[in-house]
Amino acid sequence: MTWNYRIIKHGTKKHTYFAIHEVFYDDKGKITNWAERPIDIIGESEIDIKRILKQMTLDIETPILNEIDLLKTIK
Repeated sequence: MTWNYRIIKHGTKKHTYFAIHEVFYDDKGKITNWAERPIDIIGESEIDIKRILKQMTLDIETPILNEIDLLKTIK
């Protein structure tokens, strides 16, 4: 299993928001789950925070996921 950070679109037409979540994949690259809560950036040092932010910046260049679509496809 692998994971990365992804932006997920939440909500309805009336109230939409975006958040960064950890998203998990099976061996074939299919999304199997995601962390319910958006990411809190916490580290033991300034270097940890910078490393996490750098990885997030790289990962979120992928297409935005829609929570509604994820709920339909993940069983």
